Amino acid sequence: MCAVNKFRNCIIIFNMKHQYFGDVSDYKKYSVLRAISDNGQLQTMVAWMLTPNDERNDGNVNKYLNNPNQWRQFEPDIFDFLYEAVVINKTKNLKLVEEKELVPGTNYFWDTLADNRAERQKYFERLQEASKEHEIVFLDPDNGIATGSITKGRKNSCKYVFWDEISDLWNQDHSLLIYQHFPRVNRMEYIKRKVGEINDKLSNNETYAIRTTHMVYFLIPKEGHSLHFEGLKGQIEGRWGEGIGVERF
Repeated sequence: MCAVNKFRNCIIIFNMKHQYFGDVSDYKKYSVLRAISDNGQLQTMVAWMLTPNDERNDGNVNKYLNNPNQWRQFEPDIFDFLYEAVVINKTKNLKLVEEKELVPGTNYFWDTLADNRAERQKYFERLQEASKEHEIVFLDPDNGIATGSITKGRKNSCKYVFWDEISDLWNQDHSLLIYQHFPRVNRMEYIKRKVGEINDKLSNNETYAIRTTHMVYFLIPKEGHSLHFEGLKGQIEGRWGEGIGVERF
């Protein structure tokens, strides 16, 4: 394991709604975060990229919390935290993650992301300033990386992260972790295609794909960070088995 002072400037960014708090994907997300940040050894900035709650009910996938015999074994303290908040206290609020220090060594950026193009630019300017002294950015848009059909500033564009925003953070010498929801295509073919796009856009030659049932996280190490993540596959898969897979490209 490399010394912490060799890994300045990695960030973690989430695009998020309070309604997703405690979902099974949320459970896995905090586990992945702990692994990537080395359980707090690397200073982390979580920018939730909060968007307003909507009327959809896809943020209610938390029946797993009523089955502790199956689910608690993977991350017992994370499971217990989410069970207490969602099942016992009937609460869905991301502030609890910060208050309980669920991911050690982590700071949080709480500004809300809007569709408006000018406000969006200011958001990322503030984020870049806030994250200067941190070691990990995790981009977690509601949907993922914007495709050519998505225009910045249009309705629901806040659900995506755009390549210029990714590049600006990358050029600040940050390693990146980016959330992507799977479309209805062959998963592995899609992952390979997106990895090729990432490596081409960022002139990068190494990317990890951390995949769950409905989503994949793309981890893009900056030069000099790679040694830190060499044991990531064994660490995550050793804990989750087939529940979370890790491939290195």
